[in-house]
Amino acid sequence: MVQARTLFDALDYEQAIPMLDRAIMLLEPAALRDPAARGSLVSAYEMRARARFGTGNRDGAISDFRAVLALNPSFTLGEAVSPRVVALLDEVKSTTVGIIELQTTPGDVSVQVDGVPVRSSGGKVSLATGAHSLKITRPGYKSAEQPVIITAGQVVPLQLTLERVSTVLTVVSSPPDVEVFVNGVSRGKTGSGPVPASLAGVPAQLGVPASLVSQPLVIGDIPAGTLQVELRRPCYATENRQLPVEGMSDLMLDPVKLAPAMGALEVDSEPAGATVWIDGEQKGLAPITMESACAGTHTVEFRGASGRAVERVVLEAGGKVSVKGRVRPAFALMSAPVTGSTPDPRLAVERAFASSTNVVLYAPPSDAMKAAVDKEPVNDEWFGLVLGQDPSGSAAERRSRTDNLTTAFASQGIAWVKPTRPGSTEMQIALAVPGALQPDVLTVVLDQSESVQTAISRLDTPLVLSKPSLGLAVVDVLDVKGVVIVETEAGQPGAQAGLKAGEIIESVDGTSVTHAADLDARLASHQPGEKVTLTVHAAGANGASRQVPVTLTRAAALLAGTDRFMPSNAVVAVLRSRLAGATEPEDQAVVQLNLGAALLRAGDAQGARSALEKASLPPGPGVSKGTVEYLLAEAAEAAGDRGAAALAYQAAAQAEGRLSADGPLVKSLATRALERLK
Repeated sequence: MVQARTLFDALDYEQAIPMLDRAIMLLEPAALRDPAARGSLVSAYEMRARARFGTGNRDGAISDFRAVLALNPSFTLGEAVSPRVVALLDEVKSTTVGIIELQTTPGDVSVQVDGVPVRSSGGKVSLATGAHSLKITRPGYKSAEQPVIITAGQVVPLQLTLERVSTVLTVVSSPPDVEVFVNGVSRGKTGSGPVPASLAGVPAQLGVPASLVSQPLVIGDIPAGTLQVELRRPCYATENRQLPVEGMSDLMLDPVKLAPAMGALEVDSEPAGATVWIDGEQKGLAPITMESACAGTHTVEFRGASGRAVERVVLEAGGKVSVKGRVRPAFALMSAPVTGSTPDPRLAVERAFASSTNVVLYAPPSDAMKAAVDKEPVNDEWFGLVLGQDPSGSAAERRSRTDNLTTAFASQGIAWVKPTRPGSTEMQIALAVPGALQPDVLTVVLDQSESVQTAISRLDTPLVLSKPSLGLAVVDVLDVKGVVIVETEAGQPGAQAGLKAGEIIESVDGTSVTHAADLDARLASHQPGEKVTLTVHAAGANGASRQVPVTLTRAAALLAGTDRFMPSNAVVAVLRSRLAGATEPEDQAVVQLNLGAALLRAGDAQGARSALEKASLPPGPGVSKGTVEYLLAEAAEAAGDRGAAALAYQAAAQAEGRLSADGPLVKSLATRALERLK
């Protein structure tokens, strides 16, 4: 159509006609059901008629004008069109179109011909020759239908009277697009458009331009009694009116002018610079101040490379709300579809877990969730929430589907919400991250604060990946007051300060320690590089105490693979986020170590191997290179690579190190694993 119009305007009719042939062929099938296609088809026929006339094809032009009038019998040409073309159209009209001169009581009615709405001009309705069904309607009245037969060139007078069946209410508003509720039920919106002559004084009455006054909204089926009329529009204060109704009549609500309802919204993020979305619309980078935000409920989202935050706020008219979102790894909540008035369990879960500091569980809009799940089907079985069954689907399918859903929601993971029984507040929440095969399942009773806090504490277990260290291995010994040194690591602070195996640590900076947990707690209050003073004595009743100043060093810690309380998928999401912000090689190495251990627990053996291969820890007696070697062996074995597993177990069997700070020696674990492999 665009190409044809360009050629037509350039008077290149010969080239325009083939374009119009194609357009007409494409538009005709949709014209009967689509008013927009019908209008375009009328334009195409009219243009081709004029183009054919311009090339001397008068019969073709007549044929096209007949098609135009069959679609729109009241069609007229513009003033700029050649009088010869206008005369040809009038000639075709005289042989194909007749007119009904329609008079109705009441006068302002809607007219349909053969089920298609038409407009009348001064009560005159143009129709193609033949038999038609004419229907007139008006709210509050019983509709009337009349068969008519049209003869070309004739004017047929027709009078119809409608029977009133209810009171009719007319509403006019400023601005337009106001939703009108009658007795709590929505009855439509006021439309924009030219103000009818009967309401010409309304703009002056309301003190607004005519463009800000709506067309009348006519509402039928109004019951007798006192009407409660409510007018709502976003960003405007709601108006409430009462109106008494007696008998059946036409009522007009006094024209309503809604007052703007705005407030100020200040938005910032932690860390700064997150992309801000308000009610699904991108607004830019935080911080943002909106001085004229619509009053009402808003969903404020913060999206960054490491996660997102979601805050739902209520802004009062004339008020001010400050929102600060702490961006953290996000899991998009999904669930089976809810119907009717059933509350969405995802929103309840989002509210319950809003205080989590490690991750955010958020509910995407229902339509977005449905579109994603329709494309990548998941359900209770897929997440392993059916009693006695493992998660369904092959490993490749599970990884692909999790990756695709995570990408669709721009999140770091996905979560499935399942009430344990219909209407219950007890929920199962299955968490999954890309690569993982085994979701983590939390069970929580949403209306029991203790249950909610227990679940949140699992998600928020602190991930302390390094700690200040003396470079010692210590144990608790029964009936020995203090902590016994069993090993000193060469080159580490304890050995450099002269501490020896067998000595007993009595206190740290004058505060006594009775067991190893005490010692860890005292050291945890310091930073690597700080100096502490230990009081130690040799074993035996006569061992004299001495003061030993020691400068603390930093030691790696392995939590993700040893603490079974932590949901491994949530830990993976947190560690991936932390890895993105780690700049120091030491930090990167210990994060990769814990990430590898968490991925291994989540069933992603290949991902675990990739992370562990980047964990460059030095050799030593604690969490060290030997720890990495042992975990690499476990990952290779889980991936089915027995050869690589054997080599890594052999390396671990020759190495120092422990599986955790106070865990078993990797040497003994690796030796047993090699025997098992044999």
